[in-house]
Amino acid sequence: MSTIQSAPGLATPATIIIVPILFTYSGISTPGTPITAISEVCPAGKLWKVLEVLVVSRAYSNFTVTRDALAIGAGKNGPASENVTFTWKPYASILENETIEVEYNQTIGPAVDIDVFVFISEEDA
Repeated sequence: MSTIQSAPGLATPATIIIVPILFTYSGISTPGTPITAISEVCPAGKLWKVLEVLVVSRAYSNFTVTRDALAIGAGKNGPASENVTFTWKPYASILENETIEVEYNQTIGPAVDIDVFVFISEEDA
């Protein structure tokens, strides 16, 4: 589904087509074994804006969101906070040919299920 927006401040209104994208990961984690849950490259001629990153896990763990290996966000999970959301405002831009990654690392506890969701909007660069 696409959303059409008029670009503000232009003498002649332009149309920008925004496409929502969802990247997902489901798996099992074990303590001390980092997982690259999401690793996606923005296609040439496109611009991605990170809307939200959601990590669902009931284990004590950390996660990091990176753009071309540069950290743009992080969070922690645990039994008291299973659903941890990292929301970037203003939205982090991922430029063409840049990579967004979410790395998850469980610190202690038994193996558990994890789910990672990355919500992005895409538009022409």
